[in-house]
Amino acid sequence: MMRAAGTACMAGLLWLAAGNAGAATLAADTRTLGATADLSALLPAAQTFTVVTAAQVKVTLADNATPRAFAQLKLIVSRGGAKVASLGAIGSETFAATPGDYKVQVVGVPAAASGSAVPSGSFDVVVNELTGNTQLAHFAAGVSAASSVPASRIVFAQPGSYQVTLTDRAFPAALADLSLLLNPDSGSNDMAVISSGPCTTACTATFNVGVAGGYDLFLPVTAANPDQAGLYSLKITGGPGNAVVYATTQPVGRLAAATAIVLPAAGSYALSSADFATPVALTSLKLRLVQGADLLASLDAAGSVAVNAPAAGNAQLFAFARAGTGNLGFYGLGLSQGATSVYGDVRTLPAGFDTTLNAGGYPYAFTVPAAANYRLQLHDLGFPVALGQLRAVVVQNGSVVQAVSGTSVDTSFQLAGGPAFLALIGSESAANADSLIGVSLAPQAGGNALLDQAQAFGASFDARPVTVATAGSYDLTVTDLAFPVAFNNDLAVAVTRGSQLVGQVFGGGRLRFGAQAGAHVINVRARPDATAQYGTWGFEFANTPPAPTIELAANPAAVSNNTTTTITWSASGATSCTASGAWTGGRAVSGTEVTSALTSPATYTLSCTGDGGSTSRSIDVTIKSASKGGGGALDLSALLLLAGVLYARRRRLRA
Repeated sequence: MMRAAGTACMAGLLWLAAGNAGAATLAADTRTLGATADLSALLPAAQTFTVVTAAQVKVTLADNATPRAFAQLKLIVSRGGAKVASLGAIGSETFAATPGDYKVQVVGVPAAASGSAVPSGSFDVVVNELTGNTQLAHFAAGVSAASSVPASRIVFAQPGSYQVTLTDRAFPAALADLSLLLNPDSGSNDMAVISSGPCTTACTATFNVGVAGGYDLFLPVTAANPDQAGLYSLKITGGPGNAVVYATTQPVGRLAAATAIVLPAAGSYALSSADFATPVALTSLKLRLVQGADLLASLDAAGSVAVNAPAAGNAQLFAFARAGTGNLGFYGLGLSQGATSVYGDVRTLPAGFDTTLNAGGYPYAFTVPAAANYRLQLHDLGFPVALGQLRAVVVQNGSVVQAVSGTSVDTSFQLAGGPAFLALIGSESAANADSLIGVSLAPQAGGNALLDQAQAFGASFDARPVTVATAGSYDLTVTDLAFPVAFNNDLAVAVTRGSQLVGQVFGGGRLRFGAQAGAHVINVRARPDATAQYGTWGFEFANTPPAPTIELAANPAAVSNNTTTTITWSASGATSCTASGAWTGGRAVSGTEVTSALTSPATYTLSCTGDGGSTSRSIDVTIKSASKGGGGALDLSALLLLAGVLYARRRRLRA
């Protein structure tokens, strides 16, 4: 099912491919998705190969059974937005390939190892051209829920005595366990081990490096409930000059990664935070500012704290917040040096979309060009269903300028020139009831919008920005490739231009629309079958092909009474034709046909349909006029002969 509204466009995605006859394909691609974020993360990277000349091509999929065999292992070969071949298990498949680029995607679920919570496996893919037995591609990859690669690798340039310092920053709370192991490449006994319970103060150990070389650094860390989040610092010093060899501070578990900040100079700064209490106040808001492994500042509630930075350079800001009733929140962060802002930001709870809460939070930063009244508009695009609740908050200079609730909002307010922020916090109407919201912020007096886009609320959205250079008519075709199984109609695509919905396709099909030049977004909402765990869809974006052209003629176009004529026709860009008027029924796209005997004028109409639409053309056949008096018409020679006879008779009479 398809619906179109307004105008839109898209172009320039990943793959180019041949499209419908008469249409110029601008972009085409396929995408495989996991039923969950974890399954999507397990997908191996897609691989490509190129066919230069038409040939029979064989693709072979093998399970290396290392370290474990696969419980499921499947493969799809696609070109553009279409499936070319697939394998539902290990083995081979042969297909006829035309010149062009092809894509290979493997999905696999390793068998669970006994006593192991992290199953993993590896596979091998070979693509051969059969005619010349030429190998077009060969690649191996693996599927694993975790990496066995060491956390870090440290190289000690000089032998000597070194000290390792490990610190649990107890942020937001102490870790349940924090251990460290340094394992030398040499296999010697040069090793430092710290087991803590935990290191709420710095835990240290001294070890000797007998031979310069590399060490693998392992850090088994466990965060404590209820937040399952933590933070630790690690510093290694020693050797000639007692230099710092390695220094880092790392988040654990659910603690978000640090925000990188560049301190322009050594000296005094102010670190601040603000709880905007929307929709309700936070129950916890904490910050930590660090450089390497050194703590510069701690802030455990909304407010401000002085910071003394010993040196300019890179710093890291860690933030932890816990929402109150409703699990939604909104807060701000800042770092300034005197009157100069070094860093400012706003954040939402949740950050992005949280499937356990069926809610999402999305902040936007923008710059106001000049002080004026600005108009904020929010509207629910209803794709695929309406959103349950929505709250928008505008912040400038650390204060809330405007806060509104509802999925249909049109409000105006004053903004000063300079940086500002907008946050959207919303919840779904029901589990998996994903939605799109249009958001626009523009000068009330008219002018360029500061924000104009569609925001997805849901875990199943994949947004693809695209741009078209020239306005015109375009076709978006979406296909459920049923690999490994179909989406069961749980596939929908919406095209948006700014904050406006252009059109949507449900379950696959074609959307045709007039496109304006500019930026658009293809918003894909897809939920693969939970049992199959994966699903694959394809799309093709192309110029709309021209409507069919028809050549239609009658020979002769004027006939004597009760005689026939011959109709000849040819339609280009058509897939079917239908006759009407003096003839009826389906017709081939080209042909010749003798009519029945005509006793009166007749009109012959032919309507043809193709990818570019429909076209009709008609011709008229007339009847020649009959002579009056029943004697028929005399030609010139007969008249001259008659005149001659009459003249001769007259002369005889005179004689």
